Amino acid sequence: MDSVSTDAGGQETAKSPSRAVPNWPIQVNLVSPTARWLAGSDLLVCADCVAYTCPDFHSRHLPGKTLLVGCPKFDDRERFVSRLAEILLVAQVRSIEALHMDVACCSGLGRLVEEAQERAGTQVPVSTTVVGVDGRVL
Repeated sequence: MDSVSTDAGGQETAKSPSRAVPNWPIQVNLVSPTARWLAGSDLLVCADCVAYTCPDFHSRHLPGKTLLVGCPKFDDRERFVSRLAEILLVAQVRSIEALHMDVACCSGLGRLVEEAQERAGTQVPVSTTVVGVDGRVL
């Protein structure tokens, strides 16, 4: 059942229940490349901040995806690329969507995914989705 909440302007808004994250752990650096839930999956490689900005993150971006998160600015770049490359090599994922904010510190996420794919030697279809600071998909 939906509940009602109040937005910043004091207006009532319908609040949909959140969906559970489809897998755990979600941090790229914590995920084992041999995790069974990765095999043949469609990956959503998401910058950390996106879920906090998008009010419909769970319903819009998660269905049918396996979630991995990281920060292109603060995560160790080499470790991120290395782990993601291992995942791509072992899990043989079907597709990757890189999802990041429209801010300078996030813009490198797509490149990290490309580097991981090059290192793994895979040709997985990759798409990129960019979200504005207001939560809208650009």
